[in-house]
Amino acid sequence: DDIGKAQAVFVSGKGGSGKSHLVGHVSTFISEVGGWNVYRAKFRRGAVHESKDIVSVLFNCVVMDIVAMKDSENREDVEYSRAVSSAIIEVIGNEGLRVLSGFIPSISKLVEVDPGQGASHEAEDCERPYSENDMKESYSRVSHLVSALVAVIAKERLICLCFDDLQWAESSTLAMLRQIIISVGQDESSRQRFLFLGMYRDDEINDGHPLASEINIFRDSSSVDMTLLELSPLSKSDIMNMVMSETRLTRRHVKTLVDVVHKVTIGHAIFVTQLLQSLVRDSIISYSPLKHRFDWSDRVLES
Repeated sequence: DDIGKAQAVFVSGKGGSGKSHLVGHVSTFISEVGGWNVYRAKFRRGAVHESKDIVSVLFNCVVMDIVAMKDSENREDVEYSRAVSSAIIEVIGNEGLRVLSGFIPSISKLVEVDPGQGASHEAEDCERPYSENDMKESYSRVSHLVSALVAVIAKERLICLCFDDLQWAESSTLAMLRQIIISVGQDESSRQRFLFLGMYRDDEINDGHPLASEINIFRDSSSVDMTLLELSPLSKSDIMNMVMSETRLTRRHVKTLVDVVHKVTIGHAIFVTQLLQSLVRDSIISYSPLKHRFDWSDRVLES
């Protein structure tokens, strides 16, 4: 039943648990193998005021990719850009495009936008384009227009939006992303070509956090299939299996190494990887031609 819904995947865990690493590998795989067009953005700690800018830049990049197709040597790309341009004009209309160009200025490079009495906008590819002073309309309307734009683009193009550190995004920005996901999920011709990947630190939100509220809305949505993945810290047993697999040594040989790594990293996946790499780089762990295996000094590790 969920095949006909838009897909939203949220990956949670503490900082260093490997969320970004996992999603990075997944997004690269679906891009190279599945033909998905992946667009990534990351919110920053202490920069809530930049949330709208971050989303604006991402959608400018989405539109600029289609603009670039207009001059492509690939006939299918050219035809797609023309089809999207026509559909945008039909679905959104000039008044909507005028409002939308305040948030996604590059839209004027794809279709002709009559600025009317509003200010004109110029965007340099994916540079920071959005200025709140230019926004005369309600943010709710802009959200609706962006939703319509994404639905049009996703009719013939696999689109994946990937946002990291959602816990630091402004509440209205989270509401906008939610509206986009749900709106696309309600569009029968677009929802199977749309994927949302979101990451957040679960130890930085509580039940009253805006992100928690948005996730609860997805749970009740009939148009979105939501998946929650929680990345827990690696246990000592996890690290043991990983080190045994990489070194091809027995449990007895790697016990001290595993104890030290687990104690220092507290099981954070990224830190585990970084620590092991640093031990190899500093030759604390090295291959012994004499023993024909990896070797190290337990005394040095424990010091």
